[in-house]
Amino acid sequence: MGAAIRKSLARPETRESMSVTSRDSWSKRIGRLVPGARVSDERRVEFARWIWKLYRLTVEDWARMWSRQKGLCALCDKAMKIGGTGPTSAQVDHDHDTKYVRGLLCQKCNRWVVPVIETLRLAGVERVLAYIQGAIPV
Repeated sequence: MGAAIRKSLARPETRESMSVTSRDSWSKRIGRLVPGARVSDERRVEFARWIWKLYRLTVEDWARMWSRQKGLCALCDKAMKIGGTGPTSAQVDHDHDTKYVRGLLCQKCNRWVVPVIETLRLAGVERVLAYIQGAIPV
């Protein structure tokens, strides 16, 4: 386990238990790590808490994924935006069973493409194709 992950495991999960210094530090780090992010300090802190609680990702982990993908969706290669909603907003893609984080996807791919891929993986491509072609009686 990397030093950054070990350090992040020790972080408190609730905002109330975080010191003011810690909250300020998190808000400054997300602004520095994600170029072009134009969000208030309050939103930065909320974002940091949210990605840690749901995915056990630090702001640095998220920023590394963003940087590695150059701000593009891992599936469709379209530019994503940070924050907000809509088909181009960046979403953390993860396996719901294992909680393994795979990368960042646009909302469109995360909501429409990934469920199809998961169905193909679980049922098997051949079975899905047989169903579509009418070979499996209903």
